[in-house]
Amino acid sequence: MPRDEPKGSFYVATLDYAPRRHLVARHNKLLGGTMNYIVYFLESKKDPTKHYIGFTENIAQRIVQHNQGLVSSTKKLCPWKIIYLEIYTNKQDALGRERFLKSGSGWKFLKKQLSHYFKNT
Repeated sequence: MPRDEPKGSFYVATLDYAPRRHLVARHNKLLGGTMNYIVYFLESKKDPTKHYIGFTENIAQRIVQHNQGLVSSTKKLCPWKIIYLEIYTNKQDALGRERFLKSGSGWKFLKKQLSHYFKNT
């Protein structure tokens, strides 16, 4: 079950698994149905040491694309699972966050934020 924490202009949800319909309905409800921009962190089920950080406006559709091998950078390690995501109301904020998470400092942040998850896997 996702845990949601308000963080100013965005929400943070950490999850191991959530059915796609539930996840989309929940984030639309959280933000009152406004346009949402999502930064997500995936882990390969095939090789749990491999991860991917991305940005989307439709998380359910994007995960399907990743898991059907339609994304060139992730198709060799299908299937994928979401282990962390952040929802923003502003596209530029989300794109900036995606850029940060892909940096060395961003990776350190994710390792700290998800320390219990990585300890248990």
